[in-house]
Amino acid sequence: MTTARVRNGFLLAAAILVGVEAAAQTTPVKLATLVPDGSLWHQALKEMGSAWQEKTQGRVVLKLYPGGVAGDDPDMVRKMRIGQLQAASLTVIGLAEIDAGFNVFAIPLFFDSSERCATC
Repeated sequence: MTTARVRNGFLLAAAILVGVEAAAQTTPVKLATLVPDGSLWHQALKEMGSAWQEKTQGRVVLKLYPGGVAGDDPDMVRKMRIGQLQAASLTVIGLAEIDAGFNVFAIPLFFDSSERCATC
């Protein structure tokens, strides 16, 4: 074998090992919400996190911050923008921080029925 072939073999092995190492790392997803700790919504979010972890063989781990411990909606949006949070369960107020068009959902009696709202 030539020196170049040996070197290329080592480089290939190193690249494979680096790829395996990167694939084994976990990705934390920090999700903040105003829903109270222990509520049905909180339980649903915990179940979602468990499903993510199971489906990704532990590569994605959801860390929940319930009960407003990460602040109110504008605080959570700001923290997502600077990378402190990766996700948030937001109200219309928080969504309007991202895009003012979401304010349409805060207009009283905008939809004449629940069915009409669900089809929009």
